[in-house]
Amino acid sequence: MSTAKPNLAVWIMVAANAAAAIGLLAAWPWQSGLRGMLFLIVGMVHVVLTVGLWRMKNWARILMICYALFQFAGLSIATVVTLALVQADGLTPGARLELVLAGVVLPLLLWAAIYLLRPAGQALFLRH
Repeated sequence: MSTAKPNLAVWIMVAANAAAAIGLLAAWPWQSGLRGMLFLIVGMVHVVLTVGLWRMKNWARILMICYALFQFAGLSIATVVTLALVQADGLTPGARLELVLAGVVLPLLLWAAIYLLRPAGQALFLRH
């Protein structure tokens, strides 16, 4: 069993994943079809990440790296599409929300992946 304690960086990742899980699972009942299933599945992934990072499990570190890089790529593409739509349709409330969200989430995702890939981040989760 790992005796490592979460540091501030890990607590930030735990809090961000918990907030994402709460938001997605709270919005899930109002979604329908495939979108509803996506909210449920991604919300549950955030719950698993929250618990795994809080307990300092290496599998959670690896899952967080994969998830952060995948989300970074997907959200970057969505932001480019949103900017193209803003050029065509103007700045709608939905576009404004997505651009603000991307401005907050994209740097956090990239920071999390880089932090967990660095030797210091690896050592934090590999202590026994």
